[in-house]
Amino acid sequence: MRETYIADGLVRSIYFHFPILSQESAIGAEYSECAGEQGSEHFWAYVDAVYERQDEISETLFGELVPELGLDVAAMNECLVSGRHNATWQIDRARGEAMGVQSTPTIFLAYVDKNGEEVRLQFRGARDFDNMSQIIDAILREIEQ
Repeated sequence: MRETYIADGLVRSIYFHFPILSQESAIGAEYSECAGEQGSEHFWAYVDAVYERQDEISETLFGELVPELGLDVAAMNECLVSGRHNATWQIDRARGEAMGVQSTPTIFLAYVDKNGEEVRLQFRGARDFDNMSQIIDAILREIEQ
């Protein structure tokens, strides 16, 4: 999605943390935010790595990913100890609850149709690229008309 739609400016992406599984989910959110302090590409690399290894979710995994992804270990440790991103995931979770999020992932698509009306769609659960691409392409065609 990032390469096909977001990088070209066709779609804007907003990511919200919604830790629901356990305390590890909240800790993982903080790790990803701390990784993001070293560059947005590090945030996404961290999020992607955790997603790819979600069956191993643990504080041990979170720590192992830091050097594996080439992150500055000292900077990560300082960030984590500071707790400065603790409120980030809490605010994101509250936003998600207010929007009706009950599971992860949840994807929202919002756009203005040809009549000037705002349309909001919500998709619960993982979607593959082909499925979301068909939906987004149909929306983009509608907007262009």
